[in-house]
Amino acid sequence: MKLLLTEGMKIVVCSGVLWAAYELLLERRVPLHWCRRCLLLLPLLACTIPQLRIPVLPAPVIELTAVEPLPLAEPAPVPAAASALPLAGTAVLALWLAGTLVMAGAMLRQIAAIRRLRRGAAFTFADGFRLALLPQRIMPFSFQDTVYLWEGTPAEERRAVVAHESSHIAHRHSAERIAMECMKALLWWNPFVWAASLRLTEAQEYEADRDVLTGGYDRELYMETIFRQLFGHSPDIAQGLHDSLTKKRFQMMTIHHGGRYVLLRLAGAMLAVMGLLGAFSLTSRAAEVRILPAAEQQPSDAAAPAGRPEPLCIVNGKELQTSLDEAFERTLGSVDKGTQVRLRKLSAEEGMKKYGEKGRNGVVEITVSALDEASAAAVEGGEADGSDAAEAISPVSDAVADSDPDTPWLIVETMPKFRGGDLQKFRVWVQSQIRYPEDVLECGISGRVVVTFIVERDGSMSSLKVLQTPDRLLTNEVLRVLESVPAGSWTPGVQDGEPVRVRYTLPVEFKTTASETREPAESE
Repeated sequence: MKLLLTEGMKIVVCSGVLWAAYELLLERRVPLHWCRRCLLLLPLLACTIPQLRIPVLPAPVIELTAVEPLPLAEPAPVPAAASALPLAGTAVLALWLAGTLVMAGAMLRQIAAIRRLRRGAAFTFADGFRLALLPQRIMPFSFQDTVYLWEGTPAEERRAVVAHESSHIAHRHSAERIAMECMKALLWWNPFVWAASLRLTEAQEYEADRDVLTGGYDRELYMETIFRQLFGHSPDIAQGLHDSLTKKRFQMMTIHHGGRYVLLRLAGAMLAVMGLLGAFSLTSRAAEVRILPAAEQQPSDAAAPAGRPEPLCIVNGKELQTSLDEAFERTLGSVDKGTQVRLRKLSAEEGMKKYGEKGRNGVVEITVSALDEASAAAVEGGEADGSDAAEAISPVSDAVADSDPDTPWLIVETMPKFRGGDLQKFRVWVQSQIRYPEDVLECGISGRVVVTFIVERDGSMSSLKVLQTPDRLLTNEVLRVLESVPAGSWTPGVQDGEPVRVRYTLPVEFKTTASETREPAESE
């Protein structure tokens, strides 16, 4: 719902700025055909400009650093998460659709009324249009290529009326009215579209009056004809002699409105459009990712306990004679913009089957490769802030958003929020819920459990995987806490206005006083 209201406000703001530019620079100051075109473009530009994304601003720099371990703390009372309101967005869409249907129905009823009038009309053909003479008294109007006129209209008035309505037909005013009515039906909630519709009707009437007077018809007689014809039925979608415009039309007939500085005025209106593009459409280029070298390593926290065998590390098909942590460090050092890192874990059985005796302790396959064009475009389209992006990118993530819509993203325009905060807030919450298993506490086992998960489009968590752990009991404790996350705690990530899947990698620290006292003995 928040996204719908935000987009609606952007359209209204753009419409207001464009309307102000039209009123101040163009209204009755440029040729009428330019006024008509600008009024038709106003709703289209107001809807298009907020949706454009022009990447010209400097790219932000994302620096990845080692995550500092957080101390265990007593659980603090957490306020209940604000309940999601999925029905609110549905209600807004239903209201918009109902208003659109009402407006479209009104337009269709007017067209149906015109068709009923045609049934009893007597048609005659003239140069470029048809004349429909009706037995009932109506206010003259034209629609498409037909002029509708009461058959009892005096001959001296008929020439002026037909000249007026044939001007509407020559300038294709009916097509403009239909286009404006369709935009008004879609944007019925935008007051500036209604104002543009009224101004379009005025400009069309002014243009038809000007053509009649230019054709040599006497101005005084033409004004008297307008007064006498202001009776009867005339559909709003058609062009006719409307009484609400009479005073303004008479003023336009008697006052000369010059067209000085037309190009300057149009240039001023273009400046307003350029300003809106700068305010709503200019975005940053693809983020530049820099990997900072770690100042210090934590040799004991993330390492497996003594006696636990290390799995075989394969990076891009080559065996590394190193620990898993060192393999990750080397992989991080090779990551650059336009690079993706994938990880695959093989069990002991799979490892021995593929790599023989070397894979008896399991295998971790790490693949570093350049993104294809579709994936690079997806990553470059992101506008995440530096903190969220730093948490989202991880060398152990096994997917990067590409052309497959189900592949999770690493960086999106709006990163997922945990109770209104970022991944750091979620990590604090996880650490506060952790309970050190008694069996592990007695043995003095400590270290870091690294897990990865996906925040789905509905805000739920899925695909929980353990990438690294010092002990099975610590793994079970972390999984217990992650599976207990209350529903509705996450707000999903958003890319191009649509919720998307986003992958996160989270380290959870387990540190005890016993482990700290044992470190000197172990180092010896």
